[in-house]
Amino acid sequence: LGDQPVPAGNLEKNLQNLVVYGNIPAPESISLSFGTYGEYYYEANGKEINLRGDIDDLSAFKYLPNLRVVELVFQQILDISPLKGLNLTILNLNDNNIEDLSPLAEMKTLRELELAYNPISDIRSLKGLEQLKILDLSNTQLTSLAGIEEMGQLGELYLRSVPLKTLPEINQLK
Repeated sequence: LGDQPVPAGNLEKNLQNLVVYGNIPAPESISLSFGTYGEYYYEANGKEINLRGDIDDLSAFKYLPNLRVVELVFQQILDISPLKGLNLTILNLNDNNIEDLSPLAEMKTLRELELAYNPISDIRSLKGLEQLKILDLSNTQLTSLAGIEEMGQLGELYLRSVPLKTLPEINQLK
């Protein structure tokens, strides 16, 4: 998804949902297993292949202004700044390498945000996401939920395996 123009046609005008989960194996008999660090592998024809996807560059998103749903799970994404300015309602970036959430600060249309399995330690830049109803921060490095108190529409919050010290922000939800 590098900085390559989208092929001619109406794709850039019509595409609203983009979903990519790792590297999808060919439709053949496969055997799935976990690696040492939670990596998924499949074995086909005696060869073990890592299922983590290769997407690490989101610069082509500037050609897809009508996207509403983006799910890029189990990829190699570090920088999400190319998503800035999109009017997404659902964003699933589970299992990447994302630390900086500031590009999401102005995504006022987001209703569902999944960021599990990322090395996130601060969510204060998300405090203005007032329409957010579902937030998954499981398996992150958060020690505080500072910023969550502004998310008045939040109905579901997932925090599995998060090293939080206290939860005072929960009491302050508007």
